[in-house]
Amino acid sequence: MKKLISALAALLVLCFGMTGFAQPMPYTVTYNYLNGSLTIEGTTAVNDGMVTLEVLEKGNAFDGALSDEALKICRQTRAENGRYVFEIPFSCTEADTGEYAARLGSQSGDEVTELSLYLEPKENLANAYAGLEGAVSDFDTFSSYLDEHAADLNFGFALIDNGTVSASELKNYYDYVKSNPLRLESESDEQTNSRIFKTYAAAAALNKGAVSDMDRYIDEMYIEDEQFNELYDKYITTSSKQAYFTQKMSGKNIVGTDDFEKAAREALIFATIRYAGGSDDVKNVLTAYDSFIGIGSSMSDTACRGLMGRDFSSIQEIKSNYDALNTSRPATGGGSGGGFGGSGGGSGGWSNTGTGIGGYAAEPITGGDVSETLSVSFDDLDSVPWAAEAILALADKGIVNGVGYRQFDPDSNVTREEFAKLLVCSMGLQNAEYDGNGFTDVSEDDWFCSYVNIARTQGIVKGIGDGLFGVGNSITREDMVTMLYNALRMKGAAMDTTAAAFDDFGEIADYAADAVSALYHLGVVNGETEKTFVPKGTATRAEAAKVIYGALSLLQ
Repeated sequence: MKKLISALAALLVLCFGMTGFAQPMPYTVTYNYLNGSLTIEGTTAVNDGMVTLEVLEKGNAFDGALSDEALKICRQTRAENGRYVFEIPFSCTEADTGEYAARLGSQSGDEVTELSLYLEPKENLANAYAGLEGAVSDFDTFSSYLDEHAADLNFGFALIDNGTVSASELKNYYDYVKSNPLRLESESDEQTNSRIFKTYAAAAALNKGAVSDMDRYIDEMYIEDEQFNELYDKYITTSSKQAYFTQKMSGKNIVGTDDFEKAAREALIFATIRYAGGSDDVKNVLTAYDSFIGIGSSMSDTACRGLMGRDFSSIQEIKSNYDALNTSRPATGGGSGGGFGGSGGGSGGWSNTGTGIGGYAAEPITGGDVSETLSVSFDDLDSVPWAAEAILALADKGIVNGVGYRQFDPDSNVTREEFAKLLVCSMGLQNAEYDGNGFTDVSEDDWFCSYVNIARTQGIVKGIGDGLFGVGNSITREDMVTMLYNALRMKGAAMDTTAAAFDDFGEIADYAADAVSALYHLGVVNGETEKTFVPKGTATRAEAAKVIYGALSLLQ
């Protein structure tokens, strides 16, 4: 069987004269026997470094000293933006057919991977296709032929090669070939046949729950939905998201390629919502698949934000929850508005001031008809009635500003540095001293440099690790609460850290658990729903103003 060892399979990692082991270099191989070429492409950690490909003559291996005669191909290419591509033409006779040892390596030697290439003349591929079609008389004959001729068929695939799934489990693929003879008239036919086989193999492994990370194989699947890959690459970007995506595809009883595509699309929607960085992420994926979901109207920011962070198991469940969120809004502090959610944001809109006694407003912030008592007014607060009082009160005291004439832009998103500035100013710390710049992603010239470093010096923030503050990142619900909790502790506020009664409390990071509990008991924050806090959700300008207002009211 062809051993297309890739990032999808167990990789042999070599040590190139370094201390310790080099890291594997992810790659995929695409064969084109009709025109006698293959493509090897992948990624490297070095953006613009050189990548080397070595292919040995048949029968040689990278297991010791090699003569010059042992080297069949040696090429270098420059990785552009971390991606490299080798286009390798070859001519192959029957005598040349077989496996060839190859090796990919970065210029520094930090990344090295061995792989096997299988070359054959196009006649072999045509004969193998004919043989497979001739073996459809019964399934046992068919599966035996697959086992014996996988290399000739260009059906090498990690899940088959590593024994995760066997040819004897591919009854659905057998039924497919019985009704769909393999065509070989163009390059696309060759690639389509290989992708369809791999999709059936992946489906068999998913059906029995034997795949831990579908991200390793997704690029080799047969998916006709042209926007799927674009959305997948945009939103399924971390190991947590990839594991969740895989979980949502598992145990679905996927029968064919249509079922596989439907399961993949659903898993993409579920994962994007669950790990959304903001309401725009939810809106984008719902809009892309509206014909599939059936919302049938312009997307509501409020409803999209209300879906964020939630665990759905069906498309109908998403639609019913969206419809419910789109027809109601919380009047005050709780739910999707009063709790907070959202993402991103620009650099402006938070005041540099925050004057008054103790750094707070000179007058106590109180309730009442703020439209009559406050001097600042905005024309765009109708969508956030639950936050209007907070926004107007903070604006009147110079803690927040609008973004234009009578515009607050309440649904715009908030970054970590924006919230740090808002918190520092609201606590009256904007003129406090700080002990230099403690973050590698913050420049002395950045407008937020003093704010994030004052917050660091005061013990309000620590950054996201590795010396980074997380500039430009949407602030998560748990991080927002943690910053606010640290600021209130600094001011001497008494707080109860008894665990809050959220169903997803176990998903809250350890460093944020006490903060979420304390501010929940104080009534400053609520859950995204009655039972869930959704710690990884993020915040809008309106929601940030709401929680700051609630905290300041406690300190009067």
